[in-house]
Amino acid sequence: MTSWSLLLGGAALLLAGPAGAMSPPADDAGARSVEAAARQLYRAWHDHDEAAINALVSRDGMTEFPAAGAPLKVEGPEFVHSTLAAGVVVDVDLTDLRVDFMSPNVAVLTGYRTGVIAIGSAPRTPQRRRMTMVMVREDGKWRLAHAHFSPAS
Repeated sequence: MTSWSLLLGGAALLLAGPAGAMSPPADDAGARSVEAAARQLYRAWHDHDEAAINALVSRDGMTEFPAAGAPLKVEGPEFVHSTLAAGVVVDVDLTDLRVDFMSPNVAVLTGYRTGVIAIGSAPRTPQRRRMTMVMVREDGKWRLAHAHFSPAS
């Protein structure tokens, strides 16, 4: 058995399984619940619903790779509050989603995020991004632990 260690928001998760294997959900309901949580998160950003956003982010915060090769950083409630206060505009659609389960409580969601995310007076330029989101189940709810986005070619 091969095991992997994944650092998410300051907490290490041990993922175990045969080399290269990911466990599928027992049925499609598991994958749909992960997809629904990701969509709810973007809806909450669109609606500027700070409480809903924070409820959909891991208790340990979420990690992301910022642009220009900056180090990995952890974002939490302060980031959510300041981003909303800066006037973020979020109008996106998630498409071509795929969910792979690393364990019953860790899922990797991949797909595309298309639309506009802009802060303040930044141009509202539509973009298509490849995305990878690591979702963790905490207290029976799927929450975002890590996100990575890159331009789709």
